[in-house]
Amino acid sequence: MVPAHDDRSAFIGGDVDGLVTTLTRFAHEYSLRAREDHRLFVDAFRGGRFEHVAPA
Repeated sequence: MVPAHDDRSAFIGGDVDGLVTTLTRFAHEYSLRAREDHRLFVDAFRGGRFEHVAPA
């Protein structure tokens, strides 16, 4: 747990631009991973690779 601060800049070490860059990069990478995971899931589902579940 991070102690609560009234000064939000203390939480991120005062590097707001660095935080924004890091979070933006993470969001883009996570988005790509989520899309690929979804594609793999759909391919597996449509390919009948889930036991006891049939595609519609």
